[in-house]
Amino acid sequence: MTDEQVLDARRAKSSDAKTDAALKFVEKIIKQKAKISDGDVKALSSAGHSNGDISEIVANIALHMFTNYFNISMDTAVDFPEAPPLK
Repeated sequence: MTDEQVLDARRAKSSDAKTDAALKFVEKIIKQKAKISDGDVKALSSAGHSNGDISEIVANIALHMFTNYFNISMDTAVDFPEAPPLK
């Protein structure tokens, strides 16, 4: 991915409609603390994501949240450069 694509993904946007829908769904789950509607799931499905895709997206969110909480609580040493804050 280009630097611009990475920044766009961090901002929950993509020029690819299917990817964009997934990023918006992830952003909504995180910002709304998993309180999404049937319409949110239907929008993702309408963008071409299967039920399996949607389950995998949610599972990946859970995995990364767990990993972040674990690393914060255990004060894990980070061995790669921190991403700069978004503007």
